[in-house]
Amino acid sequence: MLSALYKDDEILVLDKPSGLPSQPGEGVRVSVVEAVERDFGFRPFLVHRLDKETAGCLIVARSSAAAAKWSRLVESRELGKTYRAIVSGAPTGGRGSFNDPVATRGEEKSAATAWRLLGSFGAAAPAAPRFSCLELELGTGRTHQIRIHLAGHGLPILGDDRHGDFALNKLLRKELGLRRLLLVAWSLVLPGGQLVRASLPEHFAAFLSRFPDAPSLGQPASPGSYSLLHGASWLRPDGGILPIAGFHEEWLREHEDLAGGSRNVCELILRKRWISVSLFDGGYVELMVPESGSEEVRRSIYELLSRNSGSWEKALVMSMDREGYSFVDPADLSSDAALAAALARAV
Repeated sequence: MLSALYKDDEILVLDKPSGLPSQPGEGVRVSVVEAVERDFGFRPFLVHRLDKETAGCLIVARSSAAAAKWSRLVESRELGKTYRAIVSGAPTGGRGSFNDPVATRGEEKSAATAWRLLGSFGAAAPAAPRFSCLELELGTGRTHQIRIHLAGHGLPILGDDRHGDFALNKLLRKELGLRRLLLVAWSLVLPGGQLVRASLPEHFAAFLSRFPDAPSLGQPASPGSYSLLHGASWLRPDGGILPIAGFHEEWLREHEDLAGGSRNVCELILRKRWISVSLFDGGYVELMVPESGSEEVRRSIYELLSRNSGSWEKALVMSMDREGYSFVDPADLSSDAALAAALARAV
């Protein structure tokens, strides 16, 4: 039975398993369309597609009008969307982008794929990791774009029998039983900041469990929701950005259900561990956090500010556990120690 990660009056976000085709076709016995009709009682309209072997977040609509609306949102990149993949080898550096053109129906078209290293593993010597986990975001939506870009840069996705390392795939199938593509549409950020995240596919978990040094992919990590929004917003522990029309105090009065009984902004920050974010003109950011010494909070601050480098110049951080405030400059993101030192300097 298909699982719905999110649903409303217009759409379902499905947790599509690997091996299930998105749409009907010749030789296809059951696709997402038939499975939704069977499990949810209506025949869906596809908003976008995932390759048969790609697992993860897939949006289907309840009507043609809703499908047209959400297809426009997907095409305009108004939805934050991240993928995760396990590849052979390791990239140079911790993050970067590939911008090689991709051939689509015989014509080369521009393509952009941003990547971030989540961890490398699987070798006796740390200097020569055998595999890596990457988080990826698409700047364009060409067919098989991620698979082509990674393979073209010497980082083929494991289990990719079209663009990958065929000899390695054969070896992994024999030694570890790997028979599926290690690529998942990991998360979506819907309009309004709602974060939707896929479950870790079973074949991912089974592969990672064979390596003691493999990174954990069970927790949400820096999705595209870490985007600074001009004005006020909440940054939640799961990485979701919740925009606010007006000020945090006004939102608190109007959303008592979400505030969880909090009587003021400070109480909500302490109770729910949300971070108040205010972005002003001139690149000035104001953050109100539960406590400045927490590794969890420091990681959220780092992810928010580092992902938005260039759009801010000075961040003021106020912590609920002490008086005063700290200033953070872009240079303070050079290392965790530098950021920790900056947050410890109370003015």
